[in-house]
Amino acid sequence: MSRLVVFCIGLMIALPAARADAYEDCVQEQDRDRAILGCTEIITKGHEIEQDDLSLAYYNRGLAYNQKGDPDRAIADFNKAIELNPNFAVAYGMRGVAYDHKGDPDRAIADYSKAIELDPNLALFYGERGIDYNQTGDPDRAIADFNKVIELNPNFAPAYGARGSAYETKGDPDRAIADYRKATELGFAPSKERLKQLGASP
Repeated sequence: MSRLVVFCIGLMIALPAARADAYEDCVQEQDRDRAILGCTEIITKGHEIEQDDLSLAYYNRGLAYNQKGDPDRAIADFNKAIELNPNFAVAYGMRGVAYDHKGDPDRAIADYSKAIELDPNLALFYGERGIDYNQTGDPDRAIADFNKVIELNPNFAPAYGARGSAYETKGDPDRAIADYRKATELGFAPSKERLKQLGASP
């Protein structure tokens, strides 16, 4: 199953403009190498900026490393961002994504749970945790998490597809098909393919 996080954009967090070019590089999302260089420049001058801004620089660099397929460096940066700002909910969540990239769903679930504890409106991380619950054999918890995603964002098609998968894991094909149909109606193509595999019409 595809991760929900790929459908979320704009996770880079803006830093205040101090040295404009390094800050612009650190927060832009198109060129990950450029982002890493810009964030690194800010980090090396960490004693000159506010602690929360330094935390954001580590966070943004962690995002860039994660998207380049280097979860170990991403985790190290998210660790530092959290050390500097222990209430940085999104940093816990994105560290969970990095742990998922490493194939460690238990640590990922712990981080998603901490992110949700700090900010109960982070729909994305309910969804990511739900995927891990389903993949580790707990479809009931997965369904509860997908229900929360849908409550927070009723038109987020991948959540219906993911909940359909959890219902399928649970052995409830009727509810699975209903969710796949809803996801398809909202434009989520993988659910349309799953309906075909189940012999059901979209």
